Amino acid sequence: IRMKVIALVAVCLAVAAADCPNLTAVQSFDVTKYLGTWYQQASYGTFFSQGLSRCAKAEYTLDSATGVVHVKNSMKSMFGKDESVNGTVSLADPTKSEG
Repeated sequence: IRMKVIALVAVCLAVAAADCPNLTAVQSFDVTKYLGTWYQQASYGTFFSQGLSRCAKAEYTLDSATGVVHVKNSMKSMFGKDESVNGTVSLADPTKSEG
């Protein structure tokens, strides 16, 4: 059992030390085409939904005065309770390395 624990710790350390890939921002992204309601068709369990949700969706809106994109992720829990979380979206500057 000691070897299994050591192997598990080694794997966890390797995963934690892995670097994220260097991504390039899309040059011609039109945020207005992304706005609206997006419905989830299928997913793996996530922290927010824990795989036990129904009717999950994300609603993206643009505050034209500030240019800030707001997102509201909502779902119906397995107990029928409506739950949601709100946030904002930051668009990467394609002239910088903001991946």
